[in-house]
Amino acid sequence: MRLRVERFKLANGLEVVVAPDPASPAVAVSLTYRVGSQDERPGLAGFAHLFEHLMAQGTRNLKPREISSLIESNGGVRNAYTMKTNTTYHSVVPTAALELVLWAEADRMHALRVDARALALEQQVVLEELRRSYLNQPYRRAQTEGMGAAVFERFENRHPTIGDAADIRNARLADVLAFYGSHYAPNNAVLALAGDVTLARARRLAGRYFGAVAARVLSPRPDVEEPAPAQERRVDFPDPLAKLPRLMVGWRAPARGSRDYWALMVLAEALSGGEESPLHQELVRRGRLALSTGASMPWWTHHTNARGPEIFGVDVLLKASADPQAALRSLDAFLRRLLRRGLGASDLSRAKTQIEFQWLNGLQFQLERARMLSSYAALIGDPAGLAQDLSRLAAVSRPGLRAAARRWLAGPGRGIVVVRPVPPQPEPPEPPTPVAPPESRRASGAPPPPVGPMKRVRPPRLTRWRLANGLPVLFVRDTRLPLVELRLSLAAGKAAEAEGEAGTSEAAAALLFKGAPGRGAAEIARSFASMGFSVSIESRRELALLSASGLARNLPRFLPEFARILAAASYPGTEVRLWREQTLERMRQARQDPDFMAGEALKEELYRGHPYGRPFPSDGELAAVRGVALRGFRARHFRAAGATLVLVGDVSLRRARRMLEASLGRLDAGAAPVQAPPVPPPAPARLRAVERPGSRQVDLCLAQVLDLRPRDPDYAAFTVLNHILGGSSTSRLFMNLRIDKGWTYGAYARIATLTRCSTWVADAQTRPEVAARALAEMRREVSRLREEPVGAAELSAAKRYLAGTFALRLASLEGMADTLWKLEIDGLAPERELAAWVPRLEAVTSEDVRRTAARLFDPGRTAAIAVGEKAALASLLRA
Repeated sequence: MRLRVERFKLANGLEVVVAPDPASPAVAVSLTYRVGSQDERPGLAGFAHLFEHLMAQGTRNLKPREISSLIESNGGVRNAYTMKTNTTYHSVVPTAALELVLWAEADRMHALRVDARALALEQQVVLEELRRSYLNQPYRRAQTEGMGAAVFERFENRHPTIGDAADIRNARLADVLAFYGSHYAPNNAVLALAGDVTLARARRLAGRYFGAVAARVLSPRPDVEEPAPAQERRVDFPDPLAKLPRLMVGWRAPARGSRDYWALMVLAEALSGGEESPLHQELVRRGRLALSTGASMPWWTHHTNARGPEIFGVDVLLKASADPQAALRSLDAFLRRLLRRGLGASDLSRAKTQIEFQWLNGLQFQLERARMLSSYAALIGDPAGLAQDLSRLAAVSRPGLRAAARRWLAGPGRGIVVVRPVPPQPEPPEPPTPVAPPESRRASGAPPPPVGPMKRVRPPRLTRWRLANGLPVLFVRDTRLPLVELRLSLAAGKAAEAEGEAGTSEAAAALLFKGAPGRGAAEIARSFASMGFSVSIESRRELALLSASGLARNLPRFLPEFARILAAASYPGTEVRLWREQTLERMRQARQDPDFMAGEALKEELYRGHPYGRPFPSDGELAAVRGVALRGFRARHFRAAGATLVLVGDVSLRRARRMLEASLGRLDAGAAPVQAPPVPPPAPARLRAVERPGSRQVDLCLAQVLDLRPRDPDYAAFTVLNHILGGSSTSRLFMNLRIDKGWTYGAYARIATLTRCSTWVADAQTRPEVAARALAEMRREVSRLREEPVGAAELSAAKRYLAGTFALRLASLEGMADTLWKLEIDGLAPERELAAWVPRLEAVTSEDVRRTAARLFDPGRTAAIAVGEKAALASLLRA
């Protein structure tokens, strides 16, 4: 598929790229500035990313954070990201709100207003992001700092984009103004629009809002060229949060656009993945040294974000007992064979097919299209070259790939990073967090342009039938892209386990595609990949969900293979033993992950003694899993009874009927699944502390079991109130804990529906000294909803956001398949609900919200979990 793209440039230098697509009543907007962490100087590491945050702090016409509320209250979503090469601000909104977004982005481009309070608050928020995403996570610093130090010489290339804590603290308002003046200009930016917009309208609106923005004198581009590497460089990286060693090896990558660049991209794809990867077979299967392997090029960015040197990298997560040097020797032996023999023809073909699938899959999403186009035009050139790039990837040959690998992977100048688990050590105290100055009064600016009514989404044409074995099918034909999306849920979740079967549901799912009569794990994985399909399975509390995405032309080959394995998975003893061994290893790390630790504690607090509360299996239970038990579990539960199938994509109804009947129609019918028992009354509320040595933050959760299901009359009201509380970056938890106080990077609330009830969770991650106050604020915000009416403006904004994002989900094949499947398993007929959901939201009143909150939220039954260092938890418990 060729992406239709139009381009023009304003007199001030702003480039505009337009990809019209009227299929969905929404437009994605992506504004890329040619500035990233490569443009920073020593002493200001992380400043480009800090400035990205400051761009939301108001303009001449916008109050701080008002851009978020304007976009979300009109049914859209927005975000931003910073890379080494660029900073991109992106949003997707209903068509009627496009003018509003362009007005706001133009105002940010030429009239930003940042004061001392905004800088102080965002410094705190970025430091929380640094703690959350890097300092409190294993391996992250090694992947950024470690690989940068091992491969590059120049500061611009080697320092991580997230930056340095001391430099972030030391940033001054003068730095902000200088950075803005020298980088944020129309002649340093590209605006991309993808979706329901014509070229004529794009010209008119871009000229109206950006035409008067003056070009600026830009800072000169930094010199990012690297000297040729003279020798191998090794970095030993002790990591107190890691429980398993890790090996990363990086080589300088060829220049983007060269033949060698495309050849090594194909090689990285061939070496990535699981069972189908020859690297996985070497180090995981034959060598038994590793749990997983992967390869990437570019290492940190994407081929549409290229500027300057990059890395071809290999990443190997090792077993606890593995010697990194032995793993490196095995990797080197593998590479020597690769350089001598080249990549196998089937591996090359499979990698190209997967690249084609990934390319098309990204085009499903308007936002991805806009981001790709703005980055490409800003950093590479004419977006028409995107199609040529795919052709160049498809043209890579075995001799060309081998020659490229010999030129770039055989020399001495590689970098090696070895992550070594070490015991946690006491961290030096951080500098005290300064109090942010009071908010200064700002004069009112010009009002935003008016936004008209949203276009109603036309529901897709649904077809429903049952296969001969009783399996219900919901089908939508969608020919926008040559892709298909399949969802199949089976009544085979944790709740289906009988006494003594702990771990069986997880193992039955994880090992489903590891063996069938006449087919081994590698053959199955290679078969799916060669068809351009990605297949996954997830074991949940009540069900197992299989998801498949792939090239529509290969659906006739995929479905018989998929169904054959589903019906006859053999769970070979060698595979079961390997799974047990690897899962026991992986759990060393997982049991120190704060999200996993909080989730396990919540299950016990909310559902003790009920199937919904069953924990992840213990080491002893994992060791007891056997193939015969898995085959019995599959035979009893991987059946048509209790299953739901959704198929969306570029296939005719007639062919879909015939293919599904001939494949999944042969699945055993089985007996109706047994329902989970009623959920007992929850225990009285308490605060449970979970110790995590070395933790740099406290992870906080509030959770409650709710007597609520999607079919209930109050479900729409609860959806609205939950959004008001914690559904987005303009909700109360986020505004209170992040925007007003700078205590967290994010604070949200969510609901998970089950057959018998729903689970509600609100969470945030904070630095230890504010954890007690943050937890109190979270509780206070819940109480406010029970006790106080919601204002009309806040209620209207929440309903418009929910209506708009519901429509956005239906704009992609993936979103449509997920939405239809969720409605089906919730017992809501999509034929009715797709048209009725938005009117149900619109009918919710302020009193509905208060009444529903008062009925469902019970402070005396709300569990609280805190995960963190022992000293921080002791302080929290005393509060």
